[in-house]
Amino acid sequence: MYGAVMNTAASNSPLTTGTLTWTITPPSGTPVTVSAALSNIGGQFSHLVRVPFESIVGSATPSGTALILNSATTTYWRTNATLTLGTNTYPVTIPSAPGFFTFTTADRGKMEQVDLAVYAPGLEANPAPAAFSGAHHAAGGQFQMTVVGATGQTYTLLTSTNLVNWVTNFEFTCPNAATTLTDPITTNSPRRFYRIQSQ
Repeated sequence: MYGAVMNTAASNSPLTTGTLTWTITPPSGTPVTVSAALSNIGGQFSHLVRVPFESIVGSATPSGTALILNSATTTYWRTNATLTLGTNTYPVTIPSAPGFFTFTTADRGKMEQVDLAVYAPGLEANPAPAAFSGAHHAAGGQFQMTVVGATGQTYTLLTSTNLVNWVTNFEFTCPNAATTLTDPITTNSPRRFYRIQSQ
């Protein structure tokens, strides 16, 4: 399944960050949960989720991590989906497609566009870049800085000793608008510069 994830709290703006978690429930047996990170796919879509299926041959035992693909038409429910952004989890709905899909062995490899909607107040389609709002040395000589960014947005902290060569220090997702970061390497470095880059 693929499609766009629209934020109904922000004029149906597309979301391209966060993790989509989708539980597919068969008519009998164990549901299967799949996850995918949202991204910008061709400027049109934001999720691509592969639903695992298995065809059982003879007396083989299913793995338990995939749905059973039968020769008879089988209906699977797909209404249990959530989007996680930072520390927040939002329920996801399917506004323009049914809450189920049907499969047989003839549908192996089938693709379907399923656009999703989520009500996530405060999240923007293209959040403003993060900015530093304060910094200080913590106990033990570690350098701490406060970053103001978009909640749920992932950023990369880059460091340099000469403002020419930049190295990725680590990636982080803002759990709140203001996030405190600690750089433990500063105790070994006499001079260090910082930059933040949106993902």
